[in-house]
Amino acid sequence: MKKTIFYLIIGLVIISGLIILFIKINILFKAKEPHLTIESNKPLDISDFIVVDKPRAGDVIESPVTIVGQARGQWFFEGSFPIKIIDASGEQLGEDAAEAQSNWMTNDFVDFRAVISFKSPATSSGFVVVHNDNPSGLPEKAKELRIPVVFSSNPPESQERTVKFFYYDSRLDQDESGNILCSPKGLVAWGYNIPFTTTPIKDTIEAFLITPLPEKALLAGLSSEFPLPGVSLESLNLDKDSGILTIKLSDKNNNTQGGACRVAILRAQLEAVAKQFPEVKEVRFEPETLFQP
Repeated sequence: MKKTIFYLIIGLVIISGLIILFIKINILFKAKEPHLTIESNKPLDISDFIVVDKPRAGDVIESPVTIVGQARGQWFFEGSFPIKIIDASGEQLGEDAAEAQSNWMTNDFVDFRAVISFKSPATSSGFVVVHNDNPSGLPEKAKELRIPVVFSSNPPESQERTVKFFYYDSRLDQDESGNILCSPKGLVAWGYNIPFTTTPIKDTIEAFLITPLPEKALLAGLSSEFPLPGVSLESLNLDKDSGILTIKLSDKNNNTQGGACRVAILRAQLEAVAKQFPEVKEVRFEPETLFQP
């Protein structure tokens, strides 16, 4: 009986010792484990995604400002991404899209260029804010680069905004058999300057509706039936929450009607002109008789 108790005590001592030894070893290993400290407010390093050559931090800029650099393909979507100009208080002064200068569907760096007009700032300094194009809308996928700049104290007396008109090139809009598809694939952007105002969407659409096809565009093989006699802008309304732009046109002579191919191209041109502005997500036309085959 005494031997049994003795062996039991010895066993308990050994087990207790092993438990204490295991605890000490576990604590020792945990002390050596690396700890990662996440700084939630630390800015994301995006230098491997985008490099802006012009303007540089601290440069003096005036309207319109040319922005050039290189960005990796994933920074673009459909060959573009948004850039805006803000003052030191955060007020937006101007916005437009940077365009890839070559094939953007790559992981390599691609040259980009943008020309952005902006209104007179209320502060002497501000930022050029370069965003990646984030069609998902997910905050965790959004990236931006802010470049501090100084606004010129002597802005040009007459400021202009560079916008895009869209013309049609049937050579870009064919199937494998050479049939013309009459789709937006054939649209080509053409730069055009309009006076800088606070209503850029309205002014751009109005200018597009009355501006004849430039001779250089014609020589480049582009076409357009705009301007159309009797077709003018009556009103437009942008729902800022949904991004739906409703365009009401006057078409006294029914010149927006015709063959299915013709009206499809006319509609696509005007939609593209409106959608160059990032806040426009969808375009609707009134009355419903417009662009009917």
